[in-house]
Amino acid sequence: MGEQQTAEDVIAEVPKNSRELIRLQRTTFNGVPLVDARVWTVPAAPGGEGKPTRKGLTLRPETWTALLAELQRALAAGT
Repeated sequence: MGEQQTAEDVIAEVPKNSRELIRLQRTTFNGVPLVDARVWTVPAAPGGEGKPTRKGLTLRPETWTALLAELQRALAAGT
């Protein structure tokens, strides 16, 4: 259908556990810039390729900014 996705720019990768990592990447969808935080599998063999899972969240950068501010507020309050 008219949906297009372009190549992603990886911003960061953070280990979640021994078999998964969280990849943060820039992407666009229908010309809209987005930031995707998604759980990826870690390749079983060195040099292998990991795969994205369905676990993740894709939002516009301004929504991530608002979410980050709320997360920082919650962490500062000790929750």
